[in-house]
Amino acid sequence: MKVRSVELIVLLGLAAAGVWYLVSATSFLEAGEPDYYLNPGFFPTILGCALLLFITVSLVQTLFRTSNREAFPARNTRRVILVIGLTAAYLLLWSMIEPLFYLFTVLFFLAVSLVLTLKRGTPLLPAIARLGLVAVLLTGLVYLIFDATFGISLT
Repeated sequence: MKVRSVELIVLLGLAAAGVWYLVSATSFLEAGEPDYYLNPGFFPTILGCALLLFITVSLVQTLFRTSNREAFPARNTRRVILVIGLTAAYLLLWSMIEPLFYLFTVLFFLAVSLVLTLKRGTPLLPAIARLGLVAVLLTGLVYLIFDATFGISLT
């Protein structure tokens, strides 16, 4: 797959997410007090507009660029697609079953780590033990940062 194709796909996906974000942000514009200029949707709307502006600039640059190099080696295509699928499954499960967020996060970190680091002939059990420990520690760090420090519950 060529760099230009990958950039166009990512930018169009970001543009769709940006439009969704902007529509969500504008729904908060009416939530503020009538006499107060800064309402809950003010800054998210500015961020959404800036995001779409930067995506548009990047799209124009990508369309006028004449690069024919490969984005990543063809042998890694399976891994890239697998990580994208794992990420989509993780986000879907998180949105459907919120109380199990931390369990899904450990499993997601472990699965992505295995996909990206495991080579043929590598013993599976020691890799799962080592990467499982890292996944648990990373999930604990996420908990400490969001739940314990900022008081933002992710479940």
